Amino acid sequence: SFLTKFTNQNLSNLVWAMSVLGHQAPQLYTAISETLRTRVALSAQHTATIVWAYAVAGLMPPTKLDKLRSNIVQLADEFGETGLCSLFNAELALTIHKPELAPCCVLPTPVRSLAERSWRSIVTKT
Repeated sequence: SFLTKFTNQNLSNLVWAMSVLGHQAPQLYTAISETLRTRVALSAQHTATIVWAYAVAGLMPPTKLDKLRSNIVQLADEFGETGLCSLFNAELALTIHKPELAPCCVLPTPVRSLAERSWRSIVTKT
């Protein structure tokens, strides 16, 4: 697939742009998921962006979440307030767009607490 030539940054930017624009391309999202499954390491920012983008698109299949959930736990200290907020927004988006997936895609408990706290902090600033 041509996607194997993309960097992690390219892939996270692509899924972010597609979700923001509301571009419906389930086959491309699936191909990106398959490409991401072969990647050894995703940064905290890439992980947060990808989780958020798939959730907003309503296309986060539970079978693809295992690696991202593992990354989330491993990188918990590296997300920063914005990344944690993106993760919490992703969980909220899934609850709204795909409630049947929400129970499968809840953030791991310690990370969820941090993410919700970051989200509340940002929301109350505005």
